Amino acid sequence: MKSRAAFHFGLRVAACLLLVACGSKVPMPTSDSTPPTLTWTVLNQTTKVSVNVSPGGSVHAKGTDSLFITLKAQDPEGVAYIELGGGYLKACVGSDGTGTNSQGLFASQSQTFGPDSNNQVSTLAFATKTVQADTTCSGGDQWNSTLVTLNGVGRNFFSGETRGTLSITFVP
Repeated sequence: MKSRAAFHFGLRVAACLLLVACGSKVPMPTSDSTPPTLTWTVLNQTTKVSVNVSPGGSVHAKGTDSLFITLKAQDPEGVAYIELGGGYLKACVGSDGTGTNSQGLFASQSQTFGPDSNNQVSTLAFATKTVQADTTCSGGDQWNSTLVTLNGVGRNFFSGETRGTLSITFVP
């Protein structure tokens, strides 16, 4: 199983590198009045189903699913910055019907881009994250759900910025 997972991870990395290579480059702009657009892609690695989700959208998954998330920022005049972060809220229920919640944060990842040696900038940037539900509960409590909220930011070279979220609800 581990070699298969490593193989699939390698394929995803190669696809992401190809995506960057296919992204066009343009001369460094002298102005840019429109911010980047953001798009989320959610690949359920368990079911092999992929969906595109608009910022502010949501998806549902089973607690056993593993999701590979891609945040893309696109701007015809170039993307200068991308960021992906977020957190989760887990709900557990006891046999007496009382509930407990716990929460956590994901480390934010960000990347800043500049012009290359030919003063060209990329019109596409992306960030990825694999997300799985935390389904552990203590004291004999039963896992009820995990809500994951991801936050994305895309910025152009003139501080035009777009923010977007993706909500993922994991249930049994």
